[in-house]
Amino acid sequence: MGFQDLVESGARLHRTRYRIERTRQLDTGVAAIPTTVEDVAVRLGRPIDAEERARVEAFIDDASALVQDYCGGRYDEDAPGIRAVICSEVIRWLAMQPGVLSERTGDVEVTYGAAASAQALSPASRAALKRYRPKLGSISLTRWGP
Repeated sequence: MGFQDLVESGARLHRTRYRIERTRQLDTGVAAIPTTVEDVAVRLGRPIDAEERARVEAFIDDASALVQDYCGGRYDEDAPGIRAVICSEVIRWLAMQPGVLSERTGDVEVTYGAAASAQALSPASRAALKRYRPKLGSISLTRWGP
């Protein structure tokens, strides 16, 4: 089995797991975000090739999970803001190189680390998702009886 066969079998397995997970999310009432590789490709401005497709699908799953954790998972599944945040995070993660913590263009500065924490929601994404988070509230408690 060659490298390409391994990538393709991994992509098939990932797509199957993706469909099962999306079905489970719909069954449990958690909002499923219909973000696809094609959504990312349109925003990226280039097609996603077969070798990169499995990585993009994995990033979509990761970004979707982070968004659901951040927002509590209770929002309209067709919310365009959610899809836009997921696609922007995937594109940001694709652009980052493993091990690079930060880069600077003026006077060329690159900071390397053992592990870059690339897979986290950016401050801009958290700000955009703020409206989808559960609102704080209070309830009145009364005592019944003596």
